[in-house]
Amino acid sequence: KERFSAYLALIDTYKGERSPVICLDIAHALYSAYFISSGTSQEKIKKRAVSFYKNITEWLGAKPRKGEKLNYAILRSAVLTYLTRMGDTTFYEEAREAFGRRLKGENIHPDMAVAVYNAVAWNGNTETFAQLQELYEQETNVEEKRRLLSALAGFKKKKLVNNVLSYALSDSVRSQDIFAVVNAVASNTNGKELVWSWLQKNWKTLEKKYQGASIHLLIRIVGSLGVLSAKTTEQEIMSFFKKHRVKGMSLTLHQVLERIRINRAFLEKNKTVGF
Repeated sequence: KERFSAYLALIDTYKGERSPVICLDIAHALYSAYFISSGTSQEKIKKRAVSFYKNITEWLGAKPRKGEKLNYAILRSAVLTYLTRMGDTTFYEEAREAFGRRLKGENIHPDMAVAVYNAVAWNGNTETFAQLQELYEQETNVEEKRRLLSALAGFKKKKLVNNVLSYALSDSVRSQDIFAVVNAVASNTNGKELVWSWLQKNWKTLEKKYQGASIHLLIRIVGSLGVLSAKTTEQEIMSFFKKHRVKGMSLTLHQVLERIRINRAFLEKNKTVGF
C-alpha cells in the first residue's frame, strides 16, 4: 500500500549489501518499476537504479572470477543488462570488443554472453542485427542459439524489433523457440507494445503451429501480454479472446489481465509522487 518512493528510501539502506540473492531481488524490482513507468517518474527511478547497479559492479566486478558461485554470475549479468537498457554505456566498449572477437570465432564466457549480446544489440543497428542473425543460424549449441535469438529482440530501434517478430515465424526459428522471441520483445521497453498487435495479426498462423499437444506453447506466448498496463488494451484482450477461445488458457488469461491491472494501479498510485 506504500508508494514506491518508500521502497526507494528503504533501498538506500542496502547500499552496502553483498548478498547476491538480496541484491538480485532489489535489482529486479527496480528494473520492473522502471520498465512499466514513463516520463519523470521513470527518469527518477532510473537515477536511483543506476546508482544501485553501479555500486554492485564496483564490488562484484564486470568480469567473472575464478571459482565464484553461480548467484554472482547471474547478478552480474542482470545488472549489466539493466544498466545497458537504462542507457548507461560504461560496459558497451568491452561488450563491443568481446562481440568482435565472437564474430572471428572466439567464444564468449557463457556467464557474460547475455550481457554482451544485450549491450551490442541495444546500441546496435541493422548491421548488428544481421551479424547476430548469422551467428544464430550458424550456431549448433542449443543454449547459445537461444541466447542469440533472444538478443535479436533486444534492439532499441522498433523497426529492428519488428524484424525479429517477423523472423520468429520463419523456418529459421523452431516452433518451440518462438516464445523466447516474444518474451524477449515483451521485456524490451521499446518492444512491449508491439507484441499485442503482432499476436492479433498472426493469430491464425500461431493457432495452426500450436495444435494439439503443443497448445501450451501458444498459451505461454499469450502470457507475455502481462507486461502491458493500458485499460483500452485490457479491454481489447478480453474482447479478442472471447472470440478466439483456447482450451486450457483461462487461467493464463486471468493472470495476464490481473497483471495488467496491477501495473496500471502502480502507475496511478505513483504518477504524482516525488521520488
